[in-house]
Amino acid sequence: MMENNMNPIPQTAEGKAKSVRIFYAADVTDALVDELKADIASEKGIALSVKNKDGEFKFVLTAYGESEEEARLKALAVSVKVRSALGDAIYTEEEKGIEQVVVDLLKEQGKTVATAESCTAGLLSKRLTDVKGSSDVFSMGIAAYSADIKSKVLGVPKEIIDEKGTVSREVAESMATNVRRISDCTYGIGITGVAGESYEDKPSGLVYVSLCDGDNMWTKELNVDVDVEDARTAVRNTSATVALDMLRRTLLGIGEAVAVGGIIFDNDSKQEKPATTHSGLSFVESAVKSADEAGLVDDGIILPADEIHLSYEQVDAAMFIRPETEEPEQLDFNFELDGDEEVQDFEISATAPIIVEEAVAE
Repeated sequence: MMENNMNPIPQTAEGKAKSVRIFYAADVTDALVDELKADIASEKGIALSVKNKDGEFKFVLTAYGESEEEARLKALAVSVKVRSALGDAIYTEEEKGIEQVVVDLLKEQGKTVATAESCTAGLLSKRLTDVKGSSDVFSMGIAAYSADIKSKVLGVPKEIIDEKGTVSREVAESMATNVRRISDCTYGIGITGVAGESYEDKPSGLVYVSLCDGDNMWTKELNVDVDVEDARTAVRNTSATVALDMLRRTLLGIGEAVAVGGIIFDNDSKQEKPATTHSGLSFVESAVKSADEAGLVDDGIILPADEIHLSYEQVDAAMFIRPETEEPEQLDFNFELDGDEEVQDFEISATAPIIVEEAVAE
């Protein structure tokens, strides 16, 4: 477990109340954490801690205020920055593991998965089947530790193993393809790598994770940090986490992001294409539309779907300060109600332009 406490708040800056928001993310780079750290550092009365356990990150955002409402609104405002920075890396804001998220998605979409594992030796299968009801979506797992089993059971061509070695992109892709074929599942996952001492002239920590859906192949090359206590466990756990995150992203339709830092290979065209990263805002893309329709998107301020029930005044209080002399604009709806008459079609027009508030500069 590695824990980094960022932006500690001096005692004098803490208010009487606090509000905590938690974000769980996977496969986050050190550069992204540093970028988020620098962004949050400018916020007053905010503390952010980050825990990284083998590729699974827990971001704890704490906001302090003189009242519970002030702290809550401050946390809401800063959480926009967190979501924007982490984007698709966030897999939940609830107390549940990424394997639970993946199993839930598979169930919702009526899809299945099978695994073929070498260096993880069945760890990915275990994490999936630890989830209640996983039998509906998990078909089989093969721990193909030796080269012979990879060839005889999974059908990995011997010539590929002889030419590329068991720890290679080609072997991982063949494992994923063949376990999917054998199981007749929607997805096949193949993992091969070096968790212990260097092997086949390949360094410890080198892992290839492949995901196949029958039409496309996504492969990611990992170089897990082995300069840690119990490096063997760290390599295995990190590899399983990345595999789960690749599947999660594919189920969410952001498949091209699974191979950031790796390779995307299209089985039909037999062509490789560069991996792409997605905007941080893609995580709340659907919420942006809903929030915009609800009048809760203004000047780049975006609220997540679970918070668009907040009134504009509450959001405004967190994000903006109105000039004291400003009077609210009146809208002329161009119709009058007479008794119990039904309202006919009408047009809404403003008698004056609506003022856009200025963001507070701290």
